[in-house]
Amino acid sequence: MLLRLQENLTARVLFVAANPALTIFVVKWLALRMKGITKQRKLIARVHIMSADNFRAGPSAVGIRNGAIDVKKPLAGDCVGKVGYALVVLDEAHHACRNTDLRAAVLHYAGRSDTSSGGSDGAAPSQLLLLSDASQAAALEQVFPEGLEPVLLTEMVRS
Repeated sequence: MLLRLQENLTARVLFVAANPALTIFVVKWLALRMKGITKQRKLIARVHIMSADNFRAGPSAVGIRNGAIDVKKPLAGDCVGKVGYALVVLDEAHHACRNTDLRAAVLHYAGRSDTSSGGSDGAAPSQLLLLSDASQAAALEQVFPEGLEPVLLTEMVRS
């Protein structure tokens, strides 16, 4: 996510997680990788978040206010359709994709559904990154979207 935001200064990213606390944690992690409040604000302004707890409300913009991550009201319906995300990341996809409504919402915002802006108006679909624990995912009936390329991470570094 950070690399995508740094490589393309107009790119927007949507991060979807199981709960609001995790989405805020990721936004804070992104902000801490930038030096200076101005750079942090510019980067975070291009990140939207959504959680499985309240995905029906739609994605929310985030910012920094008084040194803390500030989650704004969910974006209005018309505004969301015009955003266009370069990257949509779904954490805990092995659980989230079992919720058909959440799965449909993620695919919509990624431009991979009949109702999304990524198809009929010529806009390219977003890159879709589904994060899943292979040990948990193997036991579940998979409902991942077709045509995705699996990538196996063999090492994870936490800071």
